[in-house]
Amino acid sequence: MSRRDKFWALWGILFFFLLNYPFLQMANQEILVGGLPLLVLYLHLVWLGAIFILYVLGRHPLSRE
Repeated sequence: MSRRDKFWALWGILFFFLLNYPFLQMANQEILVGGLPLLVLYLHLVWLGAIFILYVLGRHPLSRE
């Protein structure tokens, strides 16, 4: 595996863990942030963060291969 492939895999694993049990349970509180439940806000922020990180990684390669 190249260095770039390992970096992509690392981000994929990170986002996988952010969308699984322990983190979702921490965000599953009866708290409203700006009128939105904390869990909904957490899911949208993680999703948008994943899109942004993958966009940045796609635009700026780590090395020329």
